[in-house]
Amino acid sequence: MALDVAHFLNMAQEQDIHLKSFAFLDAGKPHSLQLQHAYSDAVLDFHVEKMVCALCAFLNPQESVEKFHMSCGHFGGRHAIRVLQALPGRCITEMDVDVSLVPSAGMVTVPEFVSAVGKLKALQEIGLNFVSLGNPVLARLVTSSSALHTIRLGVDIRQWSHIVHMADEDQLVTEAGWRAATKRNGNFKVVMSIRALFNLSDFHLVLVPGMPLAELTVCISNEIVQSIDCLVDHVTDHYAAHL
Repeated sequence: MALDVAHFLNMAQEQDIHLKSFAFLDAGKPHSLQLQHAYSDAVLDFHVEKMVCALCAFLNPQESVEKFHMSCGHFGGRHAIRVLQALPGRCITEMDVDVSLVPSAGMVTVPEFVSAVGKLKALQEIGLNFVSLGNPVLARLVTSSSALHTIRLGVDIRQWSHIVHMADEDQLVTEAGWRAATKRNGNFKVVMSIRALFNLSDFHLVLVPGMPLAELTVCISNEIVQSIDCLVDHVTDHYAAHL
């Protein structure tokens, strides 16, 4: 089932929000939910608090959901976490959280996100923006679900300055974090897509040793083309056992 937050924006404009308001969404017990939006930030800003309340009220009883994809670029860490906390996680095997975050309000700095992923006991595969994954989140993921086999990480141009800024604050996953995670769960692999046009010198912030990297897609910049051998050597040195 694919839902646009327009449904919940309409609910938010009502004075009272009741579960019966979601009768038009009743399609049995959905096993897959995709949440997205097409509204401007200005429209969402006006109603976002009530809209999130309506959305959480809808998600809370959805015990049968196995796959959940949230692609709401307007949601910051605070609203995204509320949505994740409202979603029952007992049956979820696949999750994608494609939300634009900034370090000050991002999931990596909010303990509630660690708690939210901790309830995903059946999780097998998760997709996150790279800046959403810090050592505490990674540790909770691998300890919560022994079935976890794939972590998909996306790095795009919007995150580049955040990654550079965060590098000195130990908010990214470190080599020690990856090694501790693989020691606890040796079955999971990482699939990474980099579309940030990094300079070659910046790749070490993302491609750290110890990560069980199984697949890497890189958007090549001019500088990387000129130094592609160095990048290949770096990847080969650290990830040959997994690729």
